[in-house]
Amino acid sequence: MIQIENLPCSSFSPVQSIGYEPQTKILRVNYKSGSIYIYFEVPEQTFKTMLTTHNIGKYLNSHIRGHYHSQKFIPPSL
Repeated sequence: MIQIENLPCSSFSPVQSIGYEPQTKILRVNYKSGSIYIYFEVPEQTFKTMLTTHNIGKYLNSHIRGHYHSQKFIPPSL
């Protein structure tokens, strides 16, 4: 798994944090529920636009989900 720095999100959002790796175009979304989703081939400009939006959850639903291939990440058990 690529190490991606996570940026915290608003306390009003269901998203806890997001991170982006420009070389691989991977977007990582950590939800407050504990779920982690990886989105592939997300353009850097899309990520930068998401950082400026007032509602990251709404932006994810409108511009990321269903537009980019995704995979739920399940961390290995300790």
